[in-house]
Amino acid sequence: MTGSGEKRLAILAGQLQALSPLATLARGYSICTTPDGKHVINDAGSVEIGEKLTVRLHQGLLDCIVSGRSS
Repeated sequence: MTGSGEKRLAILAGQLQALSPLATLARGYSICTTPDGKHVINDAGSVEIGEKLTVRLHQGLLDCIVSGRSS
């Protein structure tokens, strides 16, 4: 691969890394899902008080129970 090809590949790899969900988690965000991981929670109104959820962090998971919500 030529120097310009390697540079382009490095740029594309950097762009891909920036879009990675794992990079987002590393910045302090989390992903909240149903315990089976099949549904992402993106609306407080879509869960009930007492419902169990899983929160994925950059390092590890939290098992949570909804004790309250607000919009």
